[in-house]
Amino acid sequence: ALPGCATIADTPTAPLAQTHIDEQALTAAYASFDVLLTAIDGLVVAGVIVPGTDKALKVKALIQTAQDGLNTARAVREGLSQANPVLALEKATDAFRQITALLKGA
Repeated sequence: ALPGCATIADTPTAPLAQTHIDEQALTAAYASFDVLLTAIDGLVVAGVIVPGTDKALKVKALIQTAQDGLNTARAVREGLSQANPVLALEKATDAFRQITALLKGA
């Protein structure tokens, strides 16, 4: 479990529009994700990340985690989910940071 998660209630949250995360923040997060994916594609082409290696598989899993977090926040924003959008974006952000750390060690 992540530190601080024990204090998050299991009750449904307000729609994203009623939280401190707005559409602009979500749009910026998606744009950042797109830049990250473009950089990863470039590293694959350059041979820095080799598909099928442990590092590549870890990056792939983290990309999925980030995508899931962003999609969850979007679904809450659109009223399609009662998930916690703050936690969803925190998971996406953590995945971004982990990918960055892996790539710095490339």
